[in-house]
Amino acid sequence: MWVILELTFFFGTLTACEYLYRREARKIVPFVKHECFMTSEEFDYLISKGLELVIVDELVVDVTSFAQVHPGGSFLLRHNIGKDVSKFFHGGYSLDGNKNGVNAKGHVHSNIARKLVNKLAIA
Repeated sequence: MWVILELTFFFGTLTACEYLYRREARKIVPFVKHECFMTSEEFDYLISKGLELVIVDELVVDVTSFAQVHPGGSFLLRHNIGKDVSKFFHGGYSLDGNKNGVNAKGHVHSNIARKLVNKLAIA
């Protein structure tokens, strides 16, 4: 009897947590407009000084500290320093190019990645 109650409680809790996770995952976290602005000259100057900056949807993002822990590897970020990486972020393009002659759709980033972009944005 207790085993049935424990299993019912376990699977009920698991189902509730899965539902809440999926509901939260469907919400789109918007990018926050930064109060600082940066010109292209300032952007190029900071890159020449060693900062690793990329652009995601008109946000200047400092990936200097994040490149080492990027799940796709640091090469992906370091290869695109100084560029607009929005097409990669939103999954419209794959850095690998075509696979077997078929255009490979890139990785669409999660809400966790959107929150990280908001945190790392400097302008």
